[in-house]
Amino acid sequence: MTSSHSMMSCHFSTVLKTSLQVCVFNILINTQLVVSTSSPEHKELVRFDHFLQPYHKRYLGILNVHLLEAGTSTLKVSWQLLNMTSADSLIESTAICETNYGAIVSDKLKPGTSQFQFHHLDSNTDYAVCVYVLEKSASTNISLLHYSCQSFKTIPLIRLDSVVAVVISVGYIMAMILLGLIGWWKNSYKVRQRKKKEEALLRFNKDHRNENSKRQESGKVSHSFGIGEVVNEYKTSTSCIPMSCVRPEVAAFQYNAQDREITF
Repeated sequence: MTSSHSMMSCHFSTVLKTSLQVCVFNILINTQLVVSTSSPEHKELVRFDHFLQPYHKRYLGILNVHLLEAGTSTLKVSWQLLNMTSADSLIESTAICETNYGAIVSDKLKPGTSQFQFHHLDSNTDYAVCVYVLEKSASTNISLLHYSCQSFKTIPLIRLDSVVAVVISVGYIMAMILLGLIGWWKNSYKVRQRKKKEEALLRFNKDHRNENSKRQESGKVSHSFGIGEVVNEYKTSTSCIPMSCVRPEVAAFQYNAQDREITF
């Protein structure tokens, strides 16, 4: 009985010791998780409440996060794990973007995925983007959480360089339109001036013809000869040859060659 009682006591002590060790280990793990979760470092930026799977330790500084592309309402980020603790580790990634309306949490990304794009963001706004990579070792059954947070900004809807480009384009178009209007006005001004000169010349010729016709009509009424009538009268009144024809004023006096006298 004594030996049996001693064996039972020893077995009970072993079980109790093992149970205490397991309890202490669990307490330590839970304490570590609680301490890590409530750590003041990155408390305002980093959040871990989206992880439902337990992990043993966190690492900061091994994961690099970069911005691939920024839009007016999108942010595309990529990440790279600099060093893996185990060769047989399984990688699971999650990305989070903190907004004023709450956190945008991606699904659990497949192993090998190293980029993610957030949508429906506000323009010209700073966002805290955090990436979490859970490394689970199959041989040691230890899970390590790598995390890194960066601040990225979406581009504004109206950028300064866009405004400058629009102003230059509109100014160039307006300058071309203004030059075209100036050229059209100059050409139209020349055409109007030429037309005015032609009209003035036509009026002058018309007035001159009217004046000549009035003079001819007034000359006929006063029995005076016009230019054409004087020529016709001269031709009809002289029947001599033009070279030997004596003009009326020459026929008014005679020349005496013998006495060398001129008589009128």
